Amino acid sequence: ADIAASVGHEILDGNYDRAILFCGTGIGVSISANKVPGIRAALTHDTYSAERAAKSNNAQIITMGARVIGPELAKSIADAWLASEFD
Repeated sequence: ADIAASVGHEILDGNYDRAILFCGTGIGVSISANKVPGIRAALTHDTYSAERAAKSNNAQIITMGARVIGPELAKSIADAWLASEFD
């Protein structure tokens, strides 16, 4: 949980533009990151949710569950999010 808040602050400080966080379900790091004022973190579980996180919500962080999705899907989700921009 502390890492999610740290990453959020790094983004706000301008050290990073975006980040991808993992935990068992993705829920914990999403909650922790969203406690940082000004951060928008979205739990993603497929490419559509990743695209919408960027396009509709301008999420600076996406989160995923390592126990929920496999490595190939995680890569596809990351690629979809990184290729999408806020509308």
